[in-house]
Amino acid sequence: MKYFFPFFFILSVFFDSSSHAKVYVLPDPLNIKIFFVENGHDDFLLKLEAIERSTATVDVFTHLQSYDDAVGKPLISALNDAIKRGVRVRFAAEQMPSLFENKLKGNAPFDLLTKTIASIPDCNSRAYHLTVSDKRRSGFSIFDFFHHKMELINAGRSDEIAFISGRNNSGLSVRDADFTVVITRNDPNKPSAVSTILEHFEDSWHEASLMKGLGSEELRVPRWAPPSTKSFETQALLDGASNELQYLKNILFESRPDTKRRFLIPTQMNLTSNSLFEQLRAQQQSPEGIQRDLLQSDNEQFIAETIRSAKKSRISLMNADFTPQIEKAITEALVDHGAEIELFLNSEESDRVAHTFGKQFLLSARALERLENAVNANPLAKLKIYFLDPSKAATAKGHLGQIKYNHGKVMIADGKVIISSDNLNRGSAEHNSETAVSFEGEAVSQYVENHFNRLETIFRAPECNEILDASARSQHPINRMLIKTLSLFF
Repeated sequence: MKYFFPFFFILSVFFDSSSHAKVYVLPDPLNIKIFFVENGHDDFLLKLEAIERSTATVDVFTHLQSYDDAVGKPLISALNDAIKRGVRVRFAAEQMPSLFENKLKGNAPFDLLTKTIASIPDCNSRAYHLTVSDKRRSGFSIFDFFHHKMELINAGRSDEIAFISGRNNSGLSVRDADFTVVITRNDPNKPSAVSTILEHFEDSWHEASLMKGLGSEELRVPRWAPPSTKSFETQALLDGASNELQYLKNILFESRPDTKRRFLIPTQMNLTSNSLFEQLRAQQQSPEGIQRDLLQSDNEQFIAETIRSAKKSRISLMNADFTPQIEKAITEALVDHGAEIELFLNSEESDRVAHTFGKQFLLSARALERLENAVNANPLAKLKIYFLDPSKAATAKGHLGQIKYNHGKVMIADGKVIISSDNLNRGSAEHNSETAVSFEGEAVSQYVENHFNRLETIFRAPECNEILDASARSQHPINRMLIKTLSLFF
């Protein structure tokens, strides 16, 4: 049997309004053109230049934000400069992931622009740093995350740009296998679907203020002054950028003709969010009193149904600890109509999450056995599981040669493309607020198929050390109880 293991990205679709997923009404026509960015260095440098060129607004919501590396320093500097020239900036990030990225050495420097904001009379820019203390004080679990990864520039204007991704804003993330969609207006004189993404940001911003439990006027002074120049900080990023970066800048910022046809015109788009925090507030209950196993994400339900009904699915995932609902959808697709499913996962040597938290995110022997039984039940079924091979990536050309880790949250199922922040595990289903966007269109589908074809060149079939038994999963150097204990001190 051939293996290919997925990490599924949330597909946005039509959800019951009584659930805790929100379906957004998109304009008709969509009036958007999009392109995808695979190279993490290109991704961040495009975002950085978009912020530097902003004239009205910048809205950033990121789960993980580094502050003291070649990504964090230029970003904070660019946002500070934007505030000083009168751009309204809103920035929200989590504290807890930053602790882990900095190897639990202490709080990451909180340089969230607040000194600049406080120094400007009547400044309407705001920055939220969502801390463990905020969550505990407002009744949320320390595992409740705003897991969004989105940036909006000049939203509502003719030159608006939206970035939606599975990629965090950190120096580690630029070297990940990940995926970003860049969305802008097709006709600059007509409204576009970016306005709906702005509505989603507004909802998420409101939820962040609820978790923060503080007035938006409460500001904290940064621990260091952002650098006055970014040239030194960005050199490492420029070294990793592709030859296409300047071309992408030209068509995105200079409106030059798209001679390479990088812009794609989707025929359909959907946007949704499994807004756990808003649902808890609507129920007027303390987050501590909610039975979280009953709050499975409707996003997850839709993705599960998409997998279950598709004849062919290709899924790139960060980890293999997906929920029972997702595993059931995979097995039913294999058994019921002989589906072809390909899953792309991290390997033992590439999984930095496993290095920190143990091996519970790798594929269990029992899960593999269930998948094998499903394949054997239908002669037409095909399941391919691939694991990232760092040695193959090291010899690859272009951005593939920089990849150290698979952080992907992208999927294509019978031509439908889904890009999401959702990990399709219990954390995303029961704790997080997530973003998912889906597109359809022949050119869009073909690009993503080619993306998976490129990934195949740096992935391989699994080895025995990546298929774990139940006992291996309990051997965590850091477990959730330890994290809970550590959180008392932050």
